[in-house]
Amino acid sequence: MEETKRILLISASSRQHSNSQALAHLVLQNIAYKEIELRKVRIEKITDHREDNQWTASTDAFYQLMKRVEAADLLVLATPVYWYGASATLMAFIERWSELLATQPDFRTRMAGKNLILVVVGGDHPKTKSLHIVTQFREIANFLSLRFDHALIGCANHENTITNDTDVLKQAALLNQALRESFPTK
Repeated sequence: MEETKRILLISASSRQHSNSQALAHLVLQNIAYKEIELRKVRIEKITDHREDNQWTASTDAFYQLMKRVEAADLLVLATPVYWYGASATLMAFIERWSELLATQPDFRTRMAGKNLILVVVGGDHPKTKSLHIVTQFREIANFLSLRFDHALIGCANHENTITNDTDVLKQAALLNQALRESFPTK
C-alpha cells in the first residue's frame, strides 16, 4: 500500500488574508494540505550558541512546527516581499533550523528529498526585485538537499488584488494541475 504524500503550507505574512497566502491557496486548490500561519504562533528568534555548545531548548512553538515540517513531503512557503526580502517571520523560522543542525546531527538527512515550492508576492516590480529571494531559497534547498520545484512570483499590493495578476494565476493553475497528479485531492 502506497503511503499518502503530505503537503504543508507555511504562510509567512503578518496580514490576515494576504495575497501570498491567497496565491498559495490557488496553487493548492482542491488538494489535501495542512497550513501553518506563522503570524499565529510564537517563535523566538535564534540565539546562536555554536561556539559555546549550550543550546537551550525553547518553550515556543518551534519544535512542534518542525515535527509537521518533517512529516511533509512538499513544503510550500508563501511570503510577501517586505523591504525587498522575504518576511522577517519566515526568516526567523528558517534561522531556527540552525539550532537543529547544531543539536540534531540527522536533521539534514530528515529534510533531504522533500520538495519545496516558493510563493512570493510583492507590489514593487516583484518579478525582478524578488529574484534574490528565489536565489536565497534555492540555496537553502541545496544546502538541505531539498528539491526546489518551483517559484511563483506574483504582483499585488492591496488586499485581494493578486487576482489582477493574470500571468501568475495561469502559472498557479498549471502548477495546481501538476500537483494533483502526485498528491491526494480533497
